[in-house]
Amino acid sequence: AVVSTQSTGPWIGSEAQLLEFMDWLNSIHPSLKFTVKYSRDGVEFLDLFVYTGTDNKLNTRLYSKGSDTHSYLTPNSCHKLHMIENIPFNTARRVYQNNSELVNYESDKVTFTRYLLERGYDSKFVNDAFERAESLDRKTLYQVNEQKSTGKLFLPLVTETNPALPDMTKIINKHKHILSLDPTLEKVIPADSLFVSHRSAKTISDLLISSKRPHPSAVIEPVAEQINSTDPEPVNLPSEN
Repeated sequence: AVVSTQSTGPWIGSEAQLLEFMDWLNSIHPSLKFTVKYSRDGVEFLDLFVYTGTDNKLNTRLYSKGSDTHSYLTPNSCHKLHMIENIPFNTARRVYQNNSELVNYESDKVTFTRYLLERGYDSKFVNDAFERAESLDRKTLYQVNEQKSTGKLFLPLVTETNPALPDMTKIINKHKHILSLDPTLEKVIPADSLFVSHRSAKTISDLLISSKRPHPSAVIEPVAEQINSTDPEPVNLPSEN
């Protein structure tokens, strides 16, 4: 059986022993409760379905929830080109990485190619992305890349993404040498530390709908008007004939 708690792994005992272990685990502290999902076929873990093969080894295949609509960013979206280009490749790499058996990979390759084509991506561009993913060593995709600090200063120049703007990176790289003309300024802001970073511009939905609830002190409760008993009686005016 395969057990899924905060991690996934095989259980070498019987089902009765597993349930007995869970009873003991939940009796350790009254405020701590553990749940377990187990199956002889396999269990879902994040975007993986972990199962045991015929050789009793753990295998994985890509898993998506039924509510996943696969609504990838469309190619005509107002985003930087490199973001659009990375979506097919990252999708292909995820399909290639998560399927340990070739038959599952080939099936998901057809499925996710259709998802990308339905979002408007060019078929040749998608096929090239899968070929690029297949050229990678699958084992290296699970290695953790340790990033060592170089001590280098990075200063981002943040601007909103807008296709009407000129190429800000090209402009900055063309003129940032001016900083090196002043030795004192160059020590504070090295020319090589500058780079352009883009953030998403606000959409119409962001402008019209606030995601923050107002503070309770900002909510004005309606005040009911009370009529005192000392108020004069209303005067009934004669109706016009």
